[in-house]
Amino acid sequence: MISFKKTIGNEKAKEYLKKILISKKIPSSLLFIGPEGVGKATCAFEFIKIYFCLNEDKPCDECINCKRINHLNFPGLKLVLPYQIEEHIIDEINSGSINSENLRGESFSRDYTISINQIREIKEEIIYPPYESDRVFYLFLDADLMGREAQNAFLKTLEEPPPYITFILISSHPELLVPTIRSRTQKIIFTPLNFDEFSKYKFSRIYNLEYLYNISGGSIGKAKKLISKNIEEIKQKMLQILMRKKSPYQFLKGEIKRDDLILMCNVLQFILKDFLNIKSGKEDNIVFKEMIPFYLRYKDKISYEEIERRYYESLELENAIINRVNTSLILLSFSKFSFV
Repeated sequence: MISFKKTIGNEKAKEYLKKILISKKIPSSLLFIGPEGVGKATCAFEFIKIYFCLNEDKPCDECINCKRINHLNFPGLKLVLPYQIEEHIIDEINSGSINSENLRGESFSRDYTISINQIREIKEEIIYPPYESDRVFYLFLDADLMGREAQNAFLKTLEEPPPYITFILISSHPELLVPTIRSRTQKIIFTPLNFDEFSKYKFSRIYNLEYLYNISGGSIGKAKKLISKNIEEIKQKMLQILMRKKSPYQFLKGEIKRDDLILMCNVLQFILKDFLNIKSGKEDNIVFKEMIPFYLRYKDKISYEEIERRYYESLELENAIINRVNTSLILLSFSKFSFV
């Protein structure tokens, strides 16, 4: 019996992957696409465990293969992470930063890249057949972090891989992958979780689940980030920027991570959507209800059309962050959303 026990929701994707496993016809490449934090990496990891599991109920988490995979010490699984992490991946695994519950590790950042040298090393590695298993899975946790040069080099490997190799590419931003990679991989589509599915996850801190669901857009991964970064603190920072009490530079001294900028951008988007709901008289749809006095204060000082324009500009700003636009320019852009 096959069961994706740790992957919440996305039943269609899981059923399709079950059929592949039952048929034993494993594709040479798979592309898992969908929003951030909805279980793509978890599902891919379980898929690999199920393939190698030695018991009838798969994955059993008890056989030697499952245990070795859980400890990231199995030759049939190769994690492909940005080179900044791969350089000290053994230390990351030994320290517990990278583990079966957090494959990217605590030091992961979208500022990092998968380099062309890593792709060249993979190309050399796959020439040799596996010695302990019948197949090797290369799991690219964020395939869109390959630059154009690395992607072009990977294309040559993707065209005709050896029969014992499977590449699993995970991406929340498939538009950053060259069209040829997207067309040559079998796509598995993931969607945001519904509220009932989202509620099954046990978060490290007690939060109002409905509130957490709304601000994360049904993404467990994004909800965990917002909790770890402190939602209220991010919201207060954005509020002070909007009221011109402080500049983005004052809040983000030192190293600025794109992941933090994306979270700030997401909070900004919810504030703007709340404003649109206030202007439309739809107060029941407001996410940040404790900010209603602030919204009412500025309700008549800015038009619906202007708020709507700013909302679409905030979406463009998020795309600019993802597309690695200079962080100094990004910080300057936050200031233009000020209400005063």
